Amino acid sequence: MIKKLRVTLDGKAYEVTVECLEPSDLSPGQQGADSAVAPSGDSTQTHLPLPSPLAGKVVSLSVEPGTMVQEGDELLILEAMKMNTHFRAPQAGTVGEVLVRPGDQIEEGQTLLMLKP
Repeated sequence: MIKKLRVTLDGKAYEVTVECLEPSDLSPGQQGADSAVAPSGDSTQTHLPLPSPLAGKVVSLSVEPGTMVQEGDELLILEAMKMNTHFRAPQAGTVGEVLVRPGDQIEEGQTLLMLKP
């Protein structure tokens, strides 16, 4: 589910678009195509695709497939407009497929990696 929000930073307002990844943020009946958890047949084998919050370049990866992470752990660093953004795990889990490498140019919303809760 995509939401538009207004964020104020240093007194200047910015309109941003945010993708809600938590199924609990969806009202009943909206789960399915709009759900961020993609079922793979067995409900215990779901993977959460983690999209990039912005367009930019992958500076470094802090994890590899199989890495166990806790909520808030750094997954990778993105560079956009000469600023580094630390991309962190939204929840605990195990890193599945990593879909990017350092040096890759990425688009906003592009899936960076998969996380198995």
